[in-house]
Amino acid sequence: MNTWLAWSVLRFSALRERNRRHEYRFRVPIAAQVEGIPVTVDDISPVGLRLYGALTAERVGQRLSASLALPDGPLSCKLEVRSVGERIGSLGSRFVEMPEPELQRLEAFLYGSDSQWWLSGFSEQAPTPLQRLGLVPQPRREWLPPDHWNAARVTLGESASTPVLVLAGPESDTGDWLVLSHIALPEGPQVRLEVHGHMTTHLL
Repeated sequence: MNTWLAWSVLRFSALRERNRRHEYRFRVPIAAQVEGIPVTVDDISPVGLRLYGALTAERVGQRLSASLALPDGPLSCKLEVRSVGERIGSLGSRFVEMPEPELQRLEAFLYGSDSQWWLSGFSEQAPTPLQRLGLVPQPRREWLPPDHWNAARVTLGESASTPVLVLAGPESDTGDWLVLSHIALPEGPQVRLEVHGHMTTHLL
């Protein structure tokens, strides 16, 4: 009886801990594709995500095929639309029928990396009282992320090579475009960057 009770308590605690983890939403940008259309994920948990892109006819309850560009390779998944934002192309969705190995990959990326901090420019270093008063200069941050990231495709000119899905964003200081890729990019004199926003596409 005591053994069964202890096992029940441990199982309940484990399930509750996992549910709490699933409720936390990471504000981390991820390049993705939905039905072959490049989109940007800007809010994600192991349960679902929010995204935006050139999506116009989606409706609540519709199921979509998607692929997330994670550091260890693309993660294929199925999404069910749960909400359609006021801004065209913005969707809230949940994962459906995700195999356990793929869920574990997603959890390892979310909980086992510092992507949210790095891509958002967060820091654990708080200014001292003297720095707040301006009596001591604050250290210059080595990394200033773009104000926003967008999904983008990189191709080599007009070649038929498979485009590489990346994140791209304009640098805060200079306006130069920064590109974040988890795999090697094509090389050549005519590399083409196709940046996909809410309902716009920029060719660079």
